Amino acid sequence: LIEPPPEMDGPTALSYVLIRAGPPVLLFQWIANEMQAVSNVVDAKSSHPWTPSAHFNDGPRPTWRVLFSRLQANTSEQTAVTLGTALVMSQCAAPWDARVAVGWALCFVVSRVVYAVGYMDRGSNGLWRLPGLIAGGFWGNAGALVYMVLVVTGCAAPSVTAAFACYLGTAPALVITLFPLVGAIKAADTKASTA
Repeated sequence: LIEPPPEMDGPTALSYVLIRAGPPVLLFQWIANEMQAVSNVVDAKSSHPWTPSAHFNDGPRPTWRVLFSRLQANTSEQTAVTLGTALVMSQCAAPWDARVAVGWALCFVVSRVVYAVGYMDRGSNGLWRLPGLIAGGFWGNAGALVYMVLVVTGCAAPSVTAAFACYLGTAPALVITLFPLVGAIKAADTKASTA
């Protein structure tokens, strides 16, 4: 599956990653979608088993169906970003070869199972989601993409040091910038809705 590849040009590297990473990632996405559909069948005795609004609950203790629905939606979002990151990585993973992109995608699949177990655990207040979330590339995708943007634009030379700096530095940078930004948007919305 991840045998050492020969020297590859761009299209060959893209094919290498797509053939090896695409099937397990997309299969996992299918399983997440199917689990959501099956939850509708299992809950068929409820008053609204097929109504999308029946899946959502703003209360502090969401039902298992709500958790499944949220997990499936989140997995859909992360599948697209992770597979996209892996495909771009096949073209721009210097100083590594395309095997890094395949490993990246496969790690997502395994970590997503860990994430799902943590997501369904109601007693941890969501904390058990973090191991699977972090190992599965939630913030790592952003770090990898920042690295690739810097390399492609010539702002940084391909190097292990630059890659790890982006991988480890992007999450704190996002937290420092996005949390205050989202807080300001929320405050402005709250002010507008009470005016």
